[in-house]
Amino acid sequence: MRLGITTVDSGDFKDPKIARRLLSSLSAIPEDKIFLMNQVHSDKVAIAEEGTSLPKADALVIGNLKPPYACVVRVADCMPLFIISDGVLVGCVHAGWRPLAGGIIQNTVKLTGSSIHIYAGPHICYKCFEVGEEVQEFFPPASRIGNRISLFNALEKISESVGIKASDVLLLKAKGYCSIENPAYFSHRGGDNKRMAAFAFQY
Repeated sequence: MRLGITTVDSGDFKDPKIARRLLSSLSAIPEDKIFLMNQVHSDKVAIAEEGTSLPKADALVIGNLKPPYACVVRVADCMPLFIISDGVLVGCVHAGWRPLAGGIIQNTVKLTGSSIHIYAGPHICYKCFEVGEEVQEFFPPASRIGNRISLFNALEKISESVGIKASDVLLLKAKGYCSIENPAYFSHRGGDNKRMAAFAFQY
């Protein structure tokens, strides 16, 4: 398995056709087994199916498909998540504040079970994520620092509530992970209209 994320130097992955083509070339995985979503900031979970469809969802769960395959989450501040069970990629999540507040983790775990590890990719850090009271109220106090929200801390608390140990929720990059602070990443709040591709290749 290989986990990673593209950078500014890699170009814009907003177009799903371009994302599939480039990631297929990078991974040698067929385009019809590179799974993306039409991300709509929802609580919806879809089951991945071979082909080039784009389910309207913010989480994908791998059903009974056999490797090789890949999951892709397009981001520019939101938190990309990859779900691993017994060393095998079983799903991915586009975890912005709306999906997290709406129950995307709970809905995903209903399909994957709680015996999983969750790996979080680069995203906006709490220092850069200032929100209003109408957003703050959706999140546990431990994830709020003044008028700022930590998406990763919220993920930890939500995961614990559905039986996932905090030690099984991991940040892929401990330093330089903030999409605003790190110039290698695109940031919607920073004024970018482009997207990175967070990917997981399962062989």
